[in-house]
Amino acid sequence: PEVSPKENWNIISYKNRSRADRITIAIAGMPFKITNSFISIIKILSQKYRNKIQFIIIEAYGSDIINDQIRNILETELSSPFILIRKQPFITYLKLLSQSTIFLSPYPFGGHSGFLDCIRSGLIGPCLNKSTFPQNIERKYYDLVGFESLVSKSKYEYIEIASDLINFANGTSTISKFFPKNIV
Repeated sequence: PEVSPKENWNIISYKNRSRADRITIAIAGMPFKITNSFISIIKILSQKYRNKIQFIIIEAYGSDIINDQIRNILETELSSPFILIRKQPFITYLKLLSQSTIFLSPYPFGGHSGFLDCIRSGLIGPCLNKSTFPQNIERKYYDLVGFESLVSKSKYEYIEIASDLINFANGTSTISKFFPKNIV
């Protein structure tokens, strides 16, 4: 479903070329977790799926200076539409997440609370297995529910998992090699 902005969302940037058939990808987290490495990942996905995806980025800090910098970078780097939204009340934030199709956990840091919020909202997405506490928490959550196939070991595998989920959600693939077998 396409996510349309609401007046009370305090939207920072709304770069959208409206199409109802886009896969909406949620990204939730603190600004410092939106690293150059993570931006390079979403740039690759944006170039590959330019007319098939849109990002909804819910920033969890609320600083206008930081949000302006994030917006400037994303407007330069992304080919796909995106919505950048300031920190929201928790219930509104969960409603925004639930309107998305999949999510991306900020790479390489992860974000265990945002990750759990996305899962709580019915979303799945790739995460990274590395050495930070948030990453290990994400991996453990997925291990507990049998979703080990969504845990990546590298940036390239992360992109591969995200691409597979996009293709599956878009209907261009009838089976996902990463989609957890216990819920297919």
